[in-house]
Amino acid sequence: MTEPIFDHERQDVYRLAIEYVASSYRIAKSLSGPERHARDQWL
Repeated sequence: MTEPIFDHERQDVYRLAIEYVASSYRIAKSLSGPERHARDQWL
């Protein structure tokens, strides 16, 4: 059985936003030391 797909999940802007959040999180997690303040604000 497949999960239902909602209308907003079909929109390009929704998928791009999800990709942006995921990539931002990966980048932010790699920041440390003097960059930790930027990381904290980004997250």
